[in-house]
Amino acid sequence: MIFNTIGERVCYCRNLLGLTQNEFAILFNISKPTVARWELNIVETPHKKIKLLVQFYLQHNLLVSEEWLLLGIGIEPYLASTADKPILNFDEVTFKIFNSLRFDNESLDLYQITSNFMNPIIQYADYIVGEKNSNKESLNNKVCFFEKQTEINVGIYNSLDHRITNYFGEIIILQEHDTLGEVKWIIKR
Repeated sequence: MIFNTIGERVCYCRNLLGLTQNEFAILFNISKPTVARWELNIVETPHKKIKLLVQFYLQHNLLVSEEWLLLGIGIEPYLASTADKPILNFDEVTFKIFNSLRFDNESLDLYQITSNFMNPIIQYADYIVGEKNSNKESLNNKVCFFEKQTEINVGIYNSLDHRITNYFGEIIILQEHDTLGEVKWIIKR
């Protein structure tokens, strides 16, 4: 989708979270009229608030970059919902469930994350269940894991230039031999 103004993008993100203007105002600690003025572009959203908005969205599992909010370029916001990628507490029961899933689908693997590239959504020492995939085009704009040397990272995959990005605009260029796959579950530590 194309959003021409910061206000339209702020409104879009609020709607992705399923919040009313009033709910958003309370959670973000501003007045409802301020939210309305931002969204209607009566008053431009202050640039110093953009960083705070990005942090707010990340805390609510909405992955969005400062660049996208300001300019409308880059990866569109992605809501990392528990329905999309279930977040589980890793314990013995979870491990047994993983093993039973693995019995039904041998392509699933359990990985422990070794970086904070997608912090705060997926952090160092969290676990993910992922499925390796050699069809890289099918992974475009999906949350993927990748093995680069001895590290396990997670990010949004772009098949056009074979790179992984996070919502702070950081980029990791992948090599052809790097293992890549789609994240199916997130298991928080």
